[in-house]
Parts: sequence; structure tokens; C-alpha cells
Amino acid sequence: MRPELSGKDGAGGRWAWVRWCLLTAALVVALQIVGYLVVPVPKEFHAEGGPLEMVQVALWIGAAVVACIAVVRRPSRRDALNAGWVALLAALAAARELDLHESLQTERLGGVVVRFRIDWWLDPGVPIAPRIVWAAVFAALIVALVVPPLAVRPPILRLLRSGDAAAWLFFAAGGLLAAGYALDDLLGRGRIVEDIETLQGIEEACELLGAAAFAGSALHTALRPLSRRERAACAALGPDAGDAAERPR
Repeated sequence: MRPELSGKDGAGGRWAWVRWCLLTAALVVALQIVGYLVVPVPKEFHAEGGPLEMVQVALWIGAAVVACIAVVRRPSRRDALNAGWVALLAALAAARELDLHESLQTERLGGVVVRFRIDWWLDPGVPIAPRIVWAAVFAALIVALVVPPLAVRPPILRLLRSGDAAAWLFFAAGGLLAAGYALDDLLGRGRIVEDIETLQGIEEACELLGAAAFAGSALHTALRPLSRRERAACAALGPDAGDAAERPR
């Protein structure tokens, strides 16, 4: 019997990855603190284009590359679709960190310009062709983001209950990135908290940990495809655990 089907490691074995993630998170935070102590101007450490942002970009690109490798390696169409979706999310996050969405609104990309404002889309003075092209691009992107999870239908609750590392790290990444967004756009910029520099440092720490968690999830997805993790979850919880609609097909 294969190890993922035996379930002999028990709950402790299924959750063993947690301590390594906590140690990694502590190391990341410690390195960030050291960075603030050694750089001449601390605020430059987390500024736009600074060291923290570049590390985040590297993590997102690394996650995208690892997930793409998983797409190529996995013969199962369902596993490949899941890994491809992870790669797309990582690539979009990397593009966001590099502010490519702002480059699309300038002439830096050879005149390929789009405006993320409703008045640009409704302006009769704007040629219809670029609006149609960009509308098609955004529609395809939405389809690529929505269709794969609906087609794959991973048993999320079963995976979480079984201690699946990829699933837990994925949701941890989402929570950390949401916290970073809240600190920046809801609490920061002088709206509620006046100490902008400290708040920005905490925000960047959340985003860095979120990127690291997502990269870890992508790595687990590459090493253990979804179908294998589903079998391990069934072995750990029993075939009758969870909702019938969530069971792998």
C-alpha cells in the first residue's frame, strides 16, 4: 500500500508541516527586523521597489514557475487544471507587485493603453477597437480564474480537516494578503492610523508572509498533486467523512 493511502502517520504526521511553516515565518520576520536595523534609511527597506517588494516578486514568480512545472509533469487533466490555476494566480500577483497594471495605462508598452475607469470605456472619443480587444482580454481572464475551480471542485473541507498543507497554506496566504490590504487601504495612508511608516512595515510583512505561504502551497501542489492529496485525505478521515458532494470524482 502506498504511504499516502495507509494513514499510519496519524494526526501528528499529517500536521507535522505546521511547525516548519511556523519556524519559516519566524525566520522571515526575524530577517525583516534585521533588515530594518542594518539599512541606513529603514523606510527604504519596504518602499516601492525596495528589498521587501523584490523578495515578494521573486516568491510569486517562483510559485508560478513551480506550478507551471506541475502542469507539464501531471498526466491527469484535473491535476493539470488545478496547477495551472495556481500558476495563473501567482503570475497575476507578480504582475500586481511589479505594477504592470499601471504600465498598461501609459505609453511604456508601445502604445498599448487601457484605462481602468468607466469613463474611458464609455467615452465615444476612444476608438472602439482597443475597447473590444481589452474587453475580450479581461473576459478571458475572468473565465480562466472562475472555470478551473468550478471544473475541478476540490474537496476543500475534507482537505482542511485532514491537515493538507497545500490547502491550509493557500488560505493562510489569502488571509495574510487580505490583512495587508486592510492595513494599507482601510487603516493606513493616514485614514485611521497616523504612524504610516510602522503600519507600512507591518503591511509589507503580511504581504511577504502571504507570498511565502502561497509559494509553499504551490510547492506542495507540485510535489503532491490534488488527486494524490484527496486519496490521502480519504485515508486519514475515512471514506464516509465529509459531504458527499465534496468527494473526489
